[in-house]
Amino acid sequence: MSATTDYIAKYSQDMVDGCYGTGLFPSVMMAQGILESANGQSQLASLYNNHFGIKCQGTLSICWITGSYVAMPTTEEVNGATEHITANFRTYPTAFDGFVDRNNFLKSNSRYTNAGVFSASTPQDQTQALLDAGYATESDYASSLNNLIDEYNLESLDSMQPNTTRFTTQTWVIVGIIGVAMSISAYLYFKYKKK
Repeated sequence: MSATTDYIAKYSQDMVDGCYGTGLFPSVMMAQGILESANGQSQLASLYNNHFGIKCQGTLSICWITGSYVAMPTTEEVNGATEHITANFRTYPTAFDGFVDRNNFLKSNSRYTNAGVFSASTPQDQTQALLDAGYATESDYASSLNNLIDEYNLESLDSMQPNTTRFTTQTWVIVGIIGVAMSISAYLYFKYKKK
């Protein structure tokens, strides 16, 4: 097996589950993960569970407020020229958390809706819409993704059954906080009701 086939085997179900109900193709997500994380072997993916190079932008963003980011060097293509910069990237407790956040990131930015990412009828339409929306700076980004989709038959992921009962770490934390708050409220209510 190759590093790419290992990556596909390891993360197929996570990506299918993460894309459930979003209108996003797991095949496209997998192609992006393969390309952007070097099959999960990049430092950003292997240490920080960020397989898609999602940046932490703005001091009001949750990643900035919680300190869930890391500054790392990266290469960007600007007007056909390569530039080396340092950027703040989001970090996640698990790969699945990062996969779900990639989709939330796309949903929360209207430029992806406006470019047709969520109305794309094929994975190839979606890769072009991602490029049109400015997801990546490389001019051949869509064709690179499409080549991976074809080479590894990634469209088979689009018909896999999702596990619809999965939750991210953030969801469990929120549920836990709500549970604690409700317990404290109930305790205080009954404690002071008797007086």
